[in-house]
Amino acid sequence: MAGDIIALSSTGKEDGNESQQTEVQDASGISGSVPEVADGKVIREDVLSCLSRKQKYYRLVLTPTELLLQGTKNDSSFERYSIDDLFGCHTLRHKQHGPSAYVCFYLYPRRKRVLMSKEKLREKVPLVFEIRKPANTYEENLAVAAKWKEDANKILRNKYPKWQLHKPKLTRKDSTPDTSGVTIMTMANESQDPLDHDPKIGHSSLSLASCLLFVRRYLVIVNPVSGQAKGLPTFKEKVHPILMEAGVKVELLVTERPGHARSMVSSSNLSEIDGIITVGGDGLLYEVVNGLRSRGDSDRISNIPLGIIATGSGNGLARSVAEYSKEDADYLKNPVLSTTLAAARGKVVPVNLMEVELDGRKIYSFLSVGWGLLADIDVESEVLRAIGESRFTIWSFLRLAKLRHYKAQLSYVPCEKISRDELNGTSRTSLRERDPVFIDSEFISVYSTCQSYIGSDLIFAPKAQPGDGLIHLTYLAKDAGRAAATQFLLGIDKGAHLSVSGVNYVTVKEFSIRCPGGITGIVTIDGERVTGEEIKIKISPKPLHVFAL
Repeated sequence: MAGDIIALSSTGKEDGNESQQTEVQDASGISGSVPEVADGKVIREDVLSCLSRKQKYYRLVLTPTELLLQGTKNDSSFERYSIDDLFGCHTLRHKQHGPSAYVCFYLYPRRKRVLMSKEKLREKVPLVFEIRKPANTYEENLAVAAKWKEDANKILRNKYPKWQLHKPKLTRKDSTPDTSGVTIMTMANESQDPLDHDPKIGHSSLSLASCLLFVRRYLVIVNPVSGQAKGLPTFKEKVHPILMEAGVKVELLVTERPGHARSMVSSSNLSEIDGIITVGGDGLLYEVVNGLRSRGDSDRISNIPLGIIATGSGNGLARSVAEYSKEDADYLKNPVLSTTLAAARGKVVPVNLMEVELDGRKIYSFLSVGWGLLADIDVESEVLRAIGESRFTIWSFLRLAKLRHYKAQLSYVPCEKISRDELNGTSRTSLRERDPVFIDSEFISVYSTCQSYIGSDLIFAPKAQPGDGLIHLTYLAKDAGRAAATQFLLGIDKGAHLSVSGVNYVTVKEFSIRCPGGITGIVTIDGERVTGEEIKIKISPKPLHVFAL
């Protein structure tokens, strides 16, 4: 396969923004002019046969916002594909088609899956066009294909620029990056460019002939035992192909033990990494977040964006990010595809992060801090991890049958969003704090989150927004009883738990749980069990950056 891959470098002059007009062959059956385009600008245009559509001829038009296809000469309409749905473009070479070269556009538009349904979901639409000009050699045809690729990728590069970190400081002595105390990570299986498949899916017949104008390099960390132990096959079969299509270079780390990801992330040289992708559940992401924030150069490195490929049994942050970016339906239908496309796109958004102080230790939480009922269910149901998210439902009934309550002091600072009208007619949203509240009681549950979802189907804070600076806190005192606890658990999947009598819900800036002699019961941070005497939680002034569509 490697012998079929041709590395292409740009040579010769660019065509710039001039439209490429080509004589239409009689066999194509296409005539007429380019359609009106919204931005009034055509970057490239030609009539080409489409290999992925039985070699039918189409007029192909590239604009800054769309890719357009026109079929027969009697068809004045154009298929329109938004640039937002284009995730990569490559030049290809067919192994048997002589002087022909090919250009492939990897699109993931939304389409109706069911005839009578209004729901549109993303699906892969690879479009492969043959470049075969009369009397041209393969190299000449490949150069034409490369122009299409370069123009398409230039649009993507300008619309979705690569995330940039601040450069490392230089030492005065030798003017080289100061990496004292940092070791170089040894990666396994760095990707080449083995994009060697028929876009119609099936037989190996096409191979990569060039790479993208701009290359992202991601560290991908896979937990092979996460969820139902499908992390590594999922990465190889579903995640890696899409990243390759988007031109992403991959450095792979497969974890071998608990804490492995945190150890590597906290001590390795990440200066050349453009993003970190976790393939696993919330536990793996917890290690990566805390590993980044524990570094001596965390002010810079902690801004590396994170991608979450949802293969675990929780996936609360991945589900929340999908909701924030209005990708809910696609996530629920195919969470791996949805989260992989977000990573491939490279668009970065900030989300809330909590700082947790536990007996003098600092821990970072991207999702939740819990104590009591929900924490008990989360940790104790680990024995049923192999069945996936159903484990939470089963254990909920077991825990309700033997309801527990724990004594402690809960204190919090209420905080709410307010909007103030400005003189120019616009409004500005800010936060307003209220007086602290102190409660000494026995509690069934105390649970907080800084995201909307705490699991793929558990919407805990329906009003949460990315970066809103609020912690959404709920608590049930002992006198709420088993009936309220039952309704609380039954209502979380629809967000109805907040209206249950006996359930207290408040948005806060910070809160704490204190129990002299040690907090009894189970305390969890992002599903990970911790112990201590006093736990303090507040919103971090430095948000977490994640990939989102």
